[in-house]
Amino acid sequence: MKVRVIYENTEGKWFASSPELIRWSAGADTFAEIKKLAHEGAHFVLERDDLEITEVFADSIISK
Repeated sequence: MKVRVIYENTEGKWFASSPELIRWSAGADTFAEIKKLAHEGAHFVLERDDLEITEVFADSIISK
C-alpha cells in the first residue's frame, strides 16, 4: 500500500500528516524524530507492514 507523508517545518518545529491516514498527525523537534514517528504511525494506524512510504515536503507542494 502506498502512503504519502507530508512534512512541514514551522517556526523550528516539524509536523507530519498524510492524506491516507485520516485524522493522523505528529509533531517533533527534529526531522529525525518526525520521520521516525511518521513511519511508526503509518504502520500503527493501518496495521500493515507492506507500506511504501513516499515523503514530501509541504513547501515543495505549495510552490508548484
